[in-house]
Amino acid sequence: EESTELHISAVGLALEMIEEGEAICLGEVGRPHYQVSEDRWERANDMLLEIMRMASSANSPMQLHVEDNGHQTCADMASLCDKAGLPRNRAVRHFASSDLSQRNTSGLPVTVSMGKGSIEGICSSIELSNAHWGMETDFLDDPRRPGAVLGPRTVPKRTNQLCKALRLMEWDDEEIERCILDIHENWISSTYF
Repeated sequence: EESTELHISAVGLALEMIEEGEAICLGEVGRPHYQVSEDRWERANDMLLEIMRMASSANSPMQLHVEDNGHQTCADMASLCDKAGLPRNRAVRHFASSDLSQRNTSGLPVTVSMGKGSIEGICSSIELSNAHWGMETDFLDDPRRPGAVLGPRTVPKRTNQLCKALRLMEWDDEEIERCILDIHENWISSTYF
């Protein structure tokens, strides 16, 4: 209980920083992405719901760090957003799969892990998408863990690969340009600002 109070207090401080213009997003917040008891799982969901209510009251976007349980994870997050009164477009599912379909995202914006195979997954679901999405590297500058996550050069490389793949899907240059601008500028601006 003491740790929950401390966590909620820290979220309050973060929201104050956002209100003062010192930050633009609350996060990462979420729930365990490892096995826990049923009681701990319920308490984590209750705390996440409270944090979502706080973010909603502050009109703040939030970055979600949650387990990878396929489409069920985003469905659960969407349901919590709805209960909290937090618009789904203000809760970004961090480090998501490349399946952009409505069934998988439940309308939440996602940042897609841009590892190998991600372009194929994006291209197979991009036309089924109705939510904003971005490219995720989860960059980590730790010489003790080389290759632990993708480096900063990955996004330009994957952007180029995506453009080539969309051309093969017979997208015209204007559609591709609009898509790339949405990914790297428009969707970020509308989600976080």
